[in-house]
Amino acid sequence: MIGNEKVIEKLKDLLISEFSAVNQYLFNAEFWKNNGFDKLYNYFYDRANDERKHSEILTEWIIFLQGIPDVSILRDVNPSTEISTQLSNDLVSEMKAVKDYTDAIDLCIKQSDHATRDVIQKILNDEIEHVDEIEATQFQISVMGKDNFLSVTV
Repeated sequence: MIGNEKVIEKLKDLLISEFSAVNQYLFNAEFWKNNGFDKLYNYFYDRANDERKHSEILTEWIIFLQGIPDVSILRDVNPSTEISTQLSNDLVSEMKAVKDYTDAIDLCIKQSDHATRDVIQKILNDEIEHVDEIEATQFQISVMGKDNFLSVTV
């Protein structure tokens, strides 16, 4: 199926963000694994895997629409060794993803590409869930304190 060029370009842009998110979450996961925090490792590793799945879906869909995904570009990744900074950086990225996917859905509606809209909606739902999870984790840290939070994530 030959897709709308504007939609394909938007999907390519979303793909770049997903690849970047994978790298950011993998850094966080490996940092915590290296320091013996297995629960935080699993938390960030699972998130990286979610973003990897999103990138796979977008890659498949871009190709289905007869586009060529660019898999060599990344956005800035913001590594940190502080849990609060990691979560803040991740929240900014996830909130941008929610906005970008919402904009992509609007574009699909304008271009009458309802199949792509449905694909994007599923990813958007995941991104909204990620925002909720990050905010919940930030709340836990604010209530428990960073040291107590970290002590239960070993």
